[in-house]
Amino acid sequence: MRLERLDKSQVEEIYKTKMQEDFPADEIKPLKAILQGIDKGIYEPCGLFEDSELIGYAFFVKLGSDYLLDYLAVHSDMRNKGVGSTAVMLIANNLKDADNVIVEVEDPDYAEAASEKDLQTRRYNFYLRNGCTDTGLRVKCFGVPFRILRMGPQQKEDHDKLWKLYQEFYRVMLPKEMFEKNLSLNEYIDIFSRDGSIIKEAVPKHTPRLPGEYIQHVLVIMKTVDSPKTGKGEGQYIVQQRSLKAKYYAGKWDMTGGGVKSGESPKEAACREVEEELSITVPPEDMELAFEYIKEWDDGTGLLASIFMCRVEVPKDGFKFNTYEVNDVKVMPFHEFLEHVRDHNDEEFCRGLEDIEKRL
Repeated sequence: MRLERLDKSQVEEIYKTKMQEDFPADEIKPLKAILQGIDKGIYEPCGLFEDSELIGYAFFVKLGSDYLLDYLAVHSDMRNKGVGSTAVMLIANNLKDADNVIVEVEDPDYAEAASEKDLQTRRYNFYLRNGCTDTGLRVKCFGVPFRILRMGPQQKEDHDKLWKLYQEFYRVMLPKEMFEKNLSLNEYIDIFSRDGSIIKEAVPKHTPRLPGEYIQHVLVIMKTVDSPKTGKGEGQYIVQQRSLKAKYYAGKWDMTGGGVKSGESPKEAACREVEEELSITVPPEDMELAFEYIKEWDDGTGLLASIFMCRVEVPKDGFKFNTYEVNDVKVMPFHEFLEHVRDHNDEEFCRGLEDIEKRL
């Protein structure tokens, strides 16, 4: 078995026949971008051959002595025969002099269904069994959360340097607007005690927590600017429907919000979440802390929640929202908003919202 460089006609044939079967449509780059990358010398397609028969392929983005494994697939009739393991071994041997060989693997911590989590965990463990190591870097690319691995032994990682390298692989392949919109660093968070003291700094967001450990969370209550003045009538609120695939409260109408990143203040997080989820910019001076709230979980962990309030304009051309996290957005009167929120929050929290309606 051997790896051999492919020409553009072979790549085009694989793209039109095999790749459509091997990868979800939203993970397949345009053929034009791949062919242009080959012409620029930044894309290296290889075929996996058994004698003269093509039985798989590995495509790389190449920057000097650094490589990103873009696609790796074995033909369906050759799977579960050890061919994938042999392919990884051949790649590692062929690129033994490379500075970095980076591999993306979907992060099973974000899987919505048990079957999906099982598949992603098996894929992750496959690479670990075959000589790859987890760098600890977590990213999101085109809405898909990835764990970043490298081929070769474990080493002390510089996440800032690795993140910049990862960005460069996509910067050279994508138009500027597409690159800026679709790549982000996955979150690192700080861990707190119940009284708000920091216990641990900069840990990956989905690291399991121990009893007595809390994370910071923000929620933003947005009343429209054209709502009646306080005490003059019922307010109108911008409310989003959670993704139908969300791990918690799927499809529920809810508030905008999310976790506070390591080193970030709750107010900074509130402004960022509104921008990321709804493409609405709220200046920090307009984001007012309404109340704080502690949510306890049965396993002894919990949330230190900061609830912010602000008035915002409804976009004239409609809401532009992050479809990975949000299924729909609409404006609704306070009583309707409150009923949706009461469905999955306690009365203490709802009394806080009633107080906001009187103040905002």
